[in-house]
Amino acid sequence: IEAQLKRDEEHSYMVCVLEADKLLDQALRERGLSGKTMAERMKQLQGKWTNGNGVWAAHKLRNRLAHDTDVRIDYERSRQALIAFKQGLKDVGAI
Repeated sequence: IEAQLKRDEEHSYMVCVLEADKLLDQALRERGLSGKTMAERMKQLQGKWTNGNGVWAAHKLRNRLAHDTDVRIDYERSRQALIAFKQGLKDVGAI
């Protein structure tokens, strides 16, 4: 996913955030966390995230991108979200 993020390809910003969020959710499910939504699964790890604010902000950004057609992000914001998702994946032992 990190390799797909291209500074000169604005479309890649959104795609990478959506894919990274999906990957983290898959890791949460594989770890046996229950809940109807990813947020419910994430809440079960409260206090265990290395960067809880970052992973929550990245997930909220994903939600905005998925549900609001007017949202645009820049390269740096998408890069920061990927860093947070990557740390989240490390926190749950997926990488």
